[in-house]
Amino acid sequence: MLGMNKISRQLIALVIVAFSVFTIGVASLVGYQSYHDMEDIAFQQVEGSAKLFSSEFEAQVRRTHTALTDMESNRAVLDQLIVLNNYGPLYSEDQTQLYKPLSHADNSYYFQSQLQLARTLIHLLPLYELSQVALYQSDPFNQFKDVKPLPSVVIDHQFIWLYRYQEKSAQSAFSVYKLPIAQINFEDDFFNVSSIYQQKADYFYEKIGALLSEEAPFDYLNTLSRPRSFTSGNVINLAQDVLNVAIWSPIAMSLTDPETWQPQIRHSVVMLAVHTPSSTSLNAIAERIGADLAIVDEEHVWVSSIDNRQQQQTSNTNIEVNERPYVFSEVALNLPSDTEYEYKVMALSSTEDLGTRTTNLIVRLTLITGLIVLVTGLAMYLLVRIKLRDPLDALLHGVQQIQQGKQDVKVVIQSQNEFTTLGKSFNKMALDIQLKSLELRQANDNLEQKVQARTKELDNAQQQLIMAEKMASLGQLVAGIAHEINTPLGNSITALSFIHDSQKKVKKLFDDKALTSGDFGRFLEDSDESMSLMETNLRKASELVKTFKNVAVNQSVEELVKFSIGEHVHEVMLTLRPQLKKTQVEVNFDVDDQLIITSYPGAYYHIISNMIMNSLKHAFVDNRGHIHVSIHVKGDKLILVYEDDGSGMAPEVLNRIFDPFYTTKRGEGGTGLGLYMTYNIVTQQLDGEIEVHSTVGQGTRFNLSLPLVLKDSEGHHKTFSV
Repeated sequence: MLGMNKISRQLIALVIVAFSVFTIGVASLVGYQSYHDMEDIAFQQVEGSAKLFSSEFEAQVRRTHTALTDMESNRAVLDQLIVLNNYGPLYSEDQTQLYKPLSHADNSYYFQSQLQLARTLIHLLPLYELSQVALYQSDPFNQFKDVKPLPSVVIDHQFIWLYRYQEKSAQSAFSVYKLPIAQINFEDDFFNVSSIYQQKADYFYEKIGALLSEEAPFDYLNTLSRPRSFTSGNVINLAQDVLNVAIWSPIAMSLTDPETWQPQIRHSVVMLAVHTPSSTSLNAIAERIGADLAIVDEEHVWVSSIDNRQQQQTSNTNIEVNERPYVFSEVALNLPSDTEYEYKVMALSSTEDLGTRTTNLIVRLTLITGLIVLVTGLAMYLLVRIKLRDPLDALLHGVQQIQQGKQDVKVVIQSQNEFTTLGKSFNKMALDIQLKSLELRQANDNLEQKVQARTKELDNAQQQLIMAEKMASLGQLVAGIAHEINTPLGNSITALSFIHDSQKKVKKLFDDKALTSGDFGRFLEDSDESMSLMETNLRKASELVKTFKNVAVNQSVEELVKFSIGEHVHEVMLTLRPQLKKTQVEVNFDVDDQLIITSYPGAYYHIISNMIMNSLKHAFVDNRGHIHVSIHVKGDKLILVYEDDGSGMAPEVLNRIFDPFYTTKRGEGGTGLGLYMTYNIVTQQLDGEIEVHSTVGQGTRFNLSLPLVLKDSEGHHKTFSV
């Protein structure tokens, strides 16, 4: 211990902190273990609750099934069921009555048996906690094809639903009547033979208070996907997206065979009971067994005693519902399912109180160590302040000064330990940085001067190349002027020479006194024709000079003006006609001469002429092809679309066409500045946008979007700049 260095001995004091952390860790471990012990107890409770509720739920289904089955031994029920079959739609002793309308007497007897059966069955609803009890009639002797059970009586907690059929048929039309349960008469009714045959069936429906309904109760039996044979059973299903347990049992009775007229025992009625677990019923059971309950499958919670449930996180035995932790246990329901899911009973118990009790335990254990930590911390504070913090503050202050650009930095360390050596090393490093910075600054100054000189040289060279490009454009314009004016002037000189020769002939005849009136008349006709030709050609030359003057002025003087873009395009094309005559390239324009814009006309000359000359140089290898330029208005923008059907461009060329000095015709006089200048004119001078699309062998397309009215917000003319 004595042989260790000073800073190591000082750090031994940190053991006190480790002791405190250890104490807090033990407290936390004890609390954690206590929490899990209590959680295990809670799990055992919910596991028992889940098994208890599952067994009760299954027992209730069995009891309900037994109650339905016992109806087969109830003589009063069987008597009414026989009446129900005799006057119902799916059975007749006399087969000649099949597909015949049911009489009012038949309907009255059928209605009477429905009421008697409803009185008997209605007590099953509260006794077995059912949501519906129903009677369905089937075809006992297979007298019809494609028969499914037809509902006869459906009872829920509000109404008794009574079906009235119109004929002996499996597809008989029917009406549905609903009778409020509060209005049902449990005493003797007033049906008798004389009244049934004296009154229409509607009389009895009105007398009892059964109202014709446009709606019908839900048909549970015919929605089950399990075989609906005469085998009794039960199944969990999701009719109407609600979890239900459907329980059914066929009833056998003695009926006369329509063919042999002999009594036979046949299943002709199916009794159906529907149990729909609700939050209210689960709440009552949950209060009794001391745990929250739910019925779930792998993905859904179908019914629960917890309101506003929202499953958030689930582990093997823990779940979080409504942001509250629960421990839970699941037990599979031993009932068949009508769906692909396996249904389970879940019992839950909140562990929120366990967390609170565990937290209190940890807090109490932690407070015990608080005093020890406080005393230890005070001692550590004094030790660290003298031996560690002050030297570190001095070093940190020195580093911050160097970061701020100060180089004459020196730190002073008062403690006698390793920090003293560190301070001396820091001071030496600061001095080295100061010397190196001075050398670097001098080298940087020299480099900046060299960079500025080379940049100026490059700018001068670039400006000269751009000026050369502009002069080449001007030379092209002058060449066009010379070529176009040469033709009308040549025609004028020819006409003048002809009239001069004619004048000499007339003068000689006149001097020889041989001039006739015919000779003089021909001279006048030739003079008139020649002078007319001269006037036409000189006027054409004058218009050409004026056009070229406008184009030249527009290039040299850039002012915001209103002008017809259509007329300007035609003037530009006139200057390019000599170059186009050398090729078989056809140029078509789609532009309205009445379209007026406010912009720089010279800029549009550069754009159109550069793109046409670029196509002539690069796109048409055999000097054949088509160029189409379309100019139209879209909102406050002028849309210029330039297309050629030339050779197109490869992707590596397309990506660089707007780069300065990039050209594929370097050895043929190309400078690589044409489209570069076009791009800068569009984006800088005209505040527009330009994009290009090209495919090898399919031509090139430029899309330009430019303002119809160009605004000069700075108050002076915009000039093109690179």
